[in-house]
Amino acid sequence: MLGPASGALRLTRALALALAAYTLSLGAHLLGGGAPPSLRGTAVLVFVTWWLCVIVTGRRLGRLAVTGLLGLCQVLLHEALAATGSADACLSVAPARAMSMMHAAMGSCAPLAPAGTTGMPSPAMAGHAGSQGLTGLTGLTGLTGLTGLTMVLAHAAAAVLLGLCLAHGEAAVWFLASLVRLRRPSPLIRPAILRPLPARSTVAHAPVALVRPGGVGRRGPPWGGPLVAA
Repeated sequence: MLGPASGALRLTRALALALAAYTLSLGAHLLGGGAPPSLRGTAVLVFVTWWLCVIVTGRRLGRLAVTGLLGLCQVLLHEALAATGSADACLSVAPARAMSMMHAAMGSCAPLAPAGTTGMPSPAMAGHAGSQGLTGLTGLTGLTGLTGLTMVLAHAAAAVLLGLCLAHGEAAVWFLASLVRLRRPSPLIRPAILRPLPARSTVAHAPVALVRPGGVGRRGPPWGGPLVAA
């Protein structure tokens, strides 16, 4: 029997769970100040989450199962998005830090200034270095965003609410499947071959003389003939 636990319906159920989990995780990540992942990273994370959901959707999922699955996906996707954002931030901050270090080295090698200003670089160089350093720090600290108990409670509340909604959808899918009852087509049964009855013969038969039971009568010479002496 074809049902929601196999075939295209199973893949569709798993895809709905994966998209819901990823959307929830990405929304929390962006609200917390994280950087959005690239298109390729999004495709990889959605694909991995989808196959994780395919593994567990081989049977009907209740409220606790759906909520627990969303919570697990929240933890895994949160770590994956944080790692992706940290890697992108490091790549963008590294040139700025290198430039600020180069400017600092150039300022230390500059000619000596008048008395009272020894060791200070020019105002333009100092401002440029300061702006680069501030940008780098802002990029790094912005990745953390909301942390601690508030982030955990927000993730848990969102997972519970979304899990209840998906659990109702799961129950509706199984209910409709029980009404439809999709079955594999049964093989065709050939009807039995009916042979015609033999036709009755219409040839006329000669009448049959009836023989009455009893003696055959007296035997002797024919009556009325001449008698021949021996």
